[in-house]
Amino acid sequence: MEIKFDDKATNNKEIETIVNKFLNEIDTAEKAKNVPVVVYQDGVKKSYYIRCAISGATMSKVVSLDARLDPESDDTFRDNREVQMTNNTFLRMKLDAENAREFNDIIAEYITFYSPEKPLKIWGGQHRSRAIMDAFQDKKVSRYHGFRVYFGLAKEQRNELALISNTNIAASNDLFDRQLEETYMGPHLRKWSTE
Repeated sequence: MEIKFDDKATNNKEIETIVNKFLNEIDTAEKAKNVPVVVYQDGVKKSYYIRCAISGATMSKVVSLDARLDPESDDTFRDNREVQMTNNTFLRMKLDAENAREFNDIIAEYITFYSPEKPLKIWGGQHRSRAIMDAFQDKKVSRYHGFRVYFGLAKEQRNELALISNTNIAASNDLFDRQLEETYMGPHLRKWSTE
């Protein structure tokens, strides 16, 4: 399968290798149709990502809603909000997924450092992802959904991705402070406060 770098993305052999590994392990619409995959690079933090489509059936096998700011620490805060299973908006989303609605712009990181059996960690779209996976498990509904999958993220890039993927005007400043503290200093202050 052909992998191309966008004209605004710096060619990077290490990223190309990771993207190739991702495409070998995870079924995408692009892979099924043998369509070239384009690697993009964020203009601010220089993060690499691709746009692709992944089916609900595949998602149920490879997606984790437990994305970590620090993949090397089991003691890190989960950065995503908890899925609100009884929220009316989520229940509508779940019904839409069961009726084969296509969802897009689910933001994930391909990382096998932790939970390698579920290498796609969701940073943005955890409610949509859960609705899609439930629709497949409960009703065997599976169609392709749009993803932005990031590769080879450094800690600062991961923090930025978490911020832009979960920012809404109702999010508290305390959440952003916690994310920055976790990224740059680790969980030490939280441990100290708990003790």
